[in-house]
Amino acid sequence: MASDLSQIIPNNLASTLNALLGKETSLKQCTKVDIRDFNSSQVLRVDTEFVFEKLTTIFSYYIPANSASEIFNMMMGASDHEIATTIDDDTADAMTEFISNTCGGLVTTINAEEFEDLGKSKFNIKHKEIVDTTTITSVDNIYKFAIDVEDKEVILFTEFQENFLDFILELSNSPVSFYPEVEEKKEEEQEEEQEEDAPIENEENDNSEEEIEEEDDGQDSKSKKLKLAIIILGSLISILLIATVIMYFSGTFDSEPVQEELKADTNNTKEIKNNVDIVNYPEVKKIDFKMTDINIPRLNKRLELLTKYQVLNQVQLEAQVLEEKERLIRLKKEQELIKFAKENKEEPLVIKQELLKKEKIPKKDIPETKEITKETITQEKKEEVTKTTPNKEIKLIDENLKFVLASSLKYKLFKSLVKETNSTQARISICSNEDGKTNIYIGPFENEELQLKMNALIQNADQTIETTISNITLDQFNTRCNF
Repeated sequence: MASDLSQIIPNNLASTLNALLGKETSLKQCTKVDIRDFNSSQVLRVDTEFVFEKLTTIFSYYIPANSASEIFNMMMGASDHEIATTIDDDTADAMTEFISNTCGGLVTTINAEEFEDLGKSKFNIKHKEIVDTTTITSVDNIYKFAIDVEDKEVILFTEFQENFLDFILELSNSPVSFYPEVEEKKEEEQEEEQEEDAPIENEENDNSEEEIEEEDDGQDSKSKKLKLAIIILGSLISILLIATVIMYFSGTFDSEPVQEELKADTNNTKEIKNNVDIVNYPEVKKIDFKMTDINIPRLNKRLELLTKYQVLNQVQLEAQVLEEKERLIRLKKEQELIKFAKENKEEPLVIKQELLKKEKIPKKDIPETKEITKETITQEKKEEVTKTTPNKEIKLIDENLKFVLASSLKYKLFKSLVKETNSTQARISICSNEDGKTNIYIGPFENEELQLKMNALIQNADQTIETTISNITLDQFNTRCNF
């Protein structure tokens, strides 16, 4: 029986989102795709080739525009932004990087399990494109994965080739996406069709009964006329009797009242009229209101007492506007740094001896480089200390790496300046600072002289670039730059 990767593939998507966003994620549902699942206008398709020892296949990942926008906003730390209905180039690059991380984690998991019928594996991204959902006509072998990211649902789709279906048997048995509203509409349409058929049958029965009645009427027409006359006469008599009784109880036949009682009533009304007092009300003067009569400071003081919110003065309002402008500038700067991180890959920290052998370059022409570890740093520090103070024993405490932090995205400028310092181990990295914001780390440098030289070169090249000299440990560097 073939190995089953039905649980590994969707769980790997959820775990990659957890590591990338730093948020709690969980797999909610796995179903076969219904064509109505592609309700977004655009999707990003990323084709990834997996090469196993005994099999080669392609996984096609589909990321809808709303899910891509949701993930990209959380990566940028702006989860409250509006969800986009289209995919731009920045979002496409970020999602491609996410799929690359997902496939890398999947390959690691498969190689660790050591499946005999698959063997070791590796992957490479073959193609990516933004596709209009109207062009998707067939949903065979496409599966829908709903992932919960802190109460926000993210939908991802994966399409497998026919040669890989034996390795996802559990996914193949998944139900198709269910739409209860559509099923109710179908039931209502069936009921309406049945109701339309019923009146036709009733009309046929009525026609047959009418034919039978016409035959009977021809035979008994005379007797029916007599019965109708008797019924009409009896109904007229009963109507007259009922009308007489109603008129009697309503007082139609009562006599008229005496005139003396009417005279007494008229006298009483006159007395009442004579006892009425006439009150003269004074006329109220109209107020001529003007807007200039309003005392604005006094009105604001009264409003402060009435409302539960704090009424801000002009200085406070201007401070809020200035703070909002600074926040937007910082946000724009962070977005530019993240874009810089996508477009520029990190340079290697060490030149490996294996590359020298393949290229057949003599070792004498290239200076030896060492891999930076805690042991090499402490050894270099000890050598420097022994040179300066050979007759004293000094305990080494500082094991920090020397970096220059820059807030600009001029990658080519930094690369040329690093070459001028003649450093053999410095590189350009995209990391996060102590506040969690993205920044450019240039280094590590072998000594403080090269570090200061790099800082001076940047200032001479462009004085608008803000730089900071920072010394951090190797653990801090790995923590900030491993994302």
